Amino acid sequence: MVGGEFLSEPDPSMPETLPVHVPATTVARLRAEARTERALSAPLPPGELSFSLRRGRRMLEDPLGLLLHCHRRYGPVFSLRLLTLPTVWMIGAEANHFLTVSGRDHVSWRDGLMGEMIPLIGDGLLTTDGEAHDRARRLIQPVFSRRALEGQITLMVQEVDAALAALGPTPGTVDIYAWTRRLALGIALRGLFGLPADAARRERLGDSFEAGLGFFYHQQWTQMLRGPGSPWARMVAQRRRLVALIDEEIARRRREGAAGEDVLSRLIAAGEAGADRLSDTEICDQVLTLLFAGHDTTTSTVSFLLYELARHPRELEHLLAEIDGAPCGPEALFDGLPHLEAVLAETLRLYPAAWWGPRRVRTSFDFAGHTVPAGAMVQYSSWVTHRLPELFPDPEAFLPDRFLSGAVAALPVGAYAPFGAGPRICVGKRFGELEIKVILLRLLARYRPELAAGYRLGIRQAPTLSPREGMPVRLLPRD
Repeated sequence: MVGGEFLSEPDPSMPETLPVHVPATTVARLRAEARTERALSAPLPPGELSFSLRRGRRMLEDPLGLLLHCHRRYGPVFSLRLLTLPTVWMIGAEANHFLTVSGRDHVSWRDGLMGEMIPLIGDGLLTTDGEAHDRARRLIQPVFSRRALEGQITLMVQEVDAALAALGPTPGTVDIYAWTRRLALGIALRGLFGLPADAARRERLGDSFEAGLGFFYHQQWTQMLRGPGSPWARMVAQRRRLVALIDEEIARRRREGAAGEDVLSRLIAAGEAGADRLSDTEICDQVLTLLFAGHDTTTSTVSFLLYELARHPRELEHLLAEIDGAPCGPEALFDGLPHLEAVLAETLRLYPAAWWGPRRVRTSFDFAGHTVPAGAMVQYSSWVTHRLPELFPDPEAFLPDRFLSGAVAALPVGAYAPFGAGPRICVGKRFGELEIKVILLRLLARYRPELAAGYRLGIRQAPTLSPREGMPVRLLPRD
């Protein structure tokens, strides 16, 4: 039941190995965490485990500073209690590689904090483990091959040019975060799921998804409220609307015999026959998962990238010189824009949208001289690792040339991990990078970005790293 202790009843079409009971209320979650902590098989690694409101507040306001401080004090593995939740943090290149590749069998993704997303996006690639995850990934992966992505370029250009035309020749100050958010959602709905550009279904689906995602932007204490009129109740209502809209689209395509190469068409086809048969519930959850992952991260990356270019005129001039006259086609977008690649990579180093990787420990393991016990919550952070000076000299500076010099290629495995790594590396990584390049090529061909007067960047950490109060940018027409 939604709003009670559990999110849903077991679905007989789901694999038996996929847990379906997830604590949904605040009280249930606190009780579950307390039971888990009492049952830990060994003490947690050293760190700061006393109850501290001050520490909890700092984690909300400055997690990067807090985690870098703890890394300097305790080393690559340490424990932090954030209000009631004790968490083990593993920081550095080796930590990233262990939790994503070499030691991934010790941990569970679904039982980590990604379960918080289940009430909205359900059980998709972000919240499943094992065969349930691998089966869905096998079905979705072909949509992100280079050949398939080349077929998306024209569509992306059309969407971007329409959004730019709406700005007009002299747009002035634009919240580039909000503008890109609408654009990226449109590209995802049309490119990934095959919804036509003028479909009313597309508008309803996009509006409901944004409204549901708004739950995670509320202050943490309001997210804990339940009952009529609460942010939780509104999010659950949007989930129901989204499921109804997607089920309607699935039924329409089956009725009309519509087929295509988009994700939704592939999932529907898999739902009708074969060993990888998917239920409609699974199809819906994969669609919502990819909608979240496909537009939230792109939006944040474009915003941060334009922010840094506006602050670094020299880098902007280098990039403009490269892209002026560059064709918006496969050769340039995949292989012919090295400075754009470097600017994008440096932006992802400084602001990786998926900045942490929460896991739950299944079986105890040793790391850097400490035991991490079964049952513990454990996290790695690419954001923190990317700011370690021993890996990236002058880590706070925006230096795209570090990705042109070859120095990054010589880093230890796991040092640079904005998309994760291993079998769970972001399935839509290449789609997102291509989308960002198209947006930048078309936008910078028309406008030069400047930060709005008095703007100071604030960063929001959940559900992804993003500008806290939007990103006001003056778009000045280029000659």
